[in-house]
Amino acid sequence: MYEQQEKDEPLVGVNSLAERYSLTPGTIRTWLRSGILPGQHVRGRWATTWDTVFAFEGRVASPRGEAREAAKRPFWTVEKVAEHFGRPTTTVREWFRKGTLDGRKIMDEWYTDAIAIRDFLGRRRA
Repeated sequence: MYEQQEKDEPLVGVNSLAERYSLTPGTIRTWLRSGILPGQHVRGRWATTWDTVFAFEGRVASPRGEAREAAKRPFWTVEKVAEHFGRPTTTVREWFRKGTLDGRKIMDEWYTDAIAIRDFLGRRRA
């Protein structure tokens, strides 16, 4: 059994994870069943903790307080970033590889969040 994370924080379900990574619930269930993403079967449904999600994403420490709530928001995919900026996906992947745009590679796909997008925009305007 996983530790309860923040006080009274609910477990993270398949649909929330599917939205976070822009994947199908079936893909998330496969990750959980196979142990790629550690989880547990609770009352017939797969779930995990936010701390487990953050560790899976390669974070050194789990965020706390307001930063934790911000870290729970869905990620932006390469395609979403490309559409937002009107650039090809190859350019966005190059931004990630060079560190121009902060992101993390999860299961061979690049992801970023709204905070990194805001910081990126600030650097481009400066």
